Amino acid sequence: MWESLLLPCMPMHDLQEAAPATPILDSGVLPPVRRGKRAVGVVIGACIGIVFAVVINNVGSLGPQPGLALLFYFTILGLVVTIHELGHLAAGWIVGFHFSLISIGPFTLKIQYGRLNVQLRRDLGAIGYAGMHIETVKKARRSLLTFVAAGPGANLLSGALAVLFAYFAAPTSRDSWLLPFAAGFSALSFIMAVLSLIPYDRSDGARLWMLLNSREGTRRWIASCALGSQQRKGIRPKNWKRSWMKAACSIRDGRLDELNSNLLAYVAASDRKDAVAAAAYLERSLDLAHYPHPAQRDFIAREASYFCAWFRDDSPLAERWLSQIRRPKLTTQLLHVRTGIALDCARHNFDSALAGCKKGAEFIGRLPDSKMKPLLQDSWQEWTEEIQQRQNQMVTTQV
Repeated sequence: MWESLLLPCMPMHDLQEAAPATPILDSGVLPPVRRGKRAVGVVIGACIGIVFAVVINNVGSLGPQPGLALLFYFTILGLVVTIHELGHLAAGWIVGFHFSLISIGPFTLKIQYGRLNVQLRRDLGAIGYAGMHIETVKKARRSLLTFVAAGPGANLLSGALAVLFAYFAAPTSRDSWLLPFAAGFSALSFIMAVLSLIPYDRSDGARLWMLLNSREGTRRWIASCALGSQQRKGIRPKNWKRSWMKAACSIRDGRLDELNSNLLAYVAASDRKDAVAAAAYLERSLDLAHYPHPAQRDFIAREASYFCAWFRDDSPLAERWLSQIRRPKLTTQLLHVRTGIALDCARHNFDSALAGCKKGAEFIGRLPDSKMKPLLQDSWQEWTEEIQQRQNQMVTTQV
């Protein structure tokens, strides 16, 4: 999601404010991943599999056929997760949200730069995920409650329907695979609903608990969503509402929401050419980059590389951050170009940087028309002019 928020930014070489302490940014090394939560997920998955096996092996005529039982398990699990995420999307559409992405296992369908893309990914922290954009903060808390609760609700409803089918199934169905399939589907549906409602980490239950009991946490989440909606409306990050920015960064609790808020604040500070504030927000983002999601960690490492190259003219440190990226193929073309331009500028290779600017401008020109496209074009042109100024200054100094 962050790729669409990033704009090329001009530095403030003559900034007189004292630079903040940035030990992580200066080190060029990401903090280690905390893997305890992933181990808990593996244990929960194993328990679900055991319960599923017990259910289907005691219903209908499937019998002790481990191969068929395993096929049923993965088929039904995919169906249950799909229903869960579609429940979120349907409820979001009803309350006025707009589709962003849906992930089922390794498959992701998302809107990126105005286009609908399908990706195969292995770095997701959950077996399913649904993302939507909100366009207004009016009644946002109520709408978010509906959106979050709809996932478990869809599982409970579909599970109940499967129970009714199994109970009223015709005698011929009881001797086929339909009955154990329905039993397994209902079992996994109810398990999925219950587990998702447990207030753990970033589960639906944790979101519901926050929306119902934490005014500050709810305010932060809504403010972050509102900031994202501003750019989709064609508003540059430097002009985002300061009150929403303050609300988004109001809590320091080490959660993923704090990381997302600091990244938003970093984008806005960069676009305002406030290198001091941008460094502080980026440092905090790096400090929170311990979540075990390679794509997210890669994104933060890439931003650290860009910042060190463009704002600090430190190409060795920028290259060190770039070496921290583990899956560069998941990065969009525009982000690759943007990072390369910043590195070329740090190396004083301005001809190559300007060639990259031309390549980036051509990429933006091919994007579908949207409110964000003129914003990207204007900021990219502004950045190109700043690079030309740097080049001219270097030539003048040499003369």
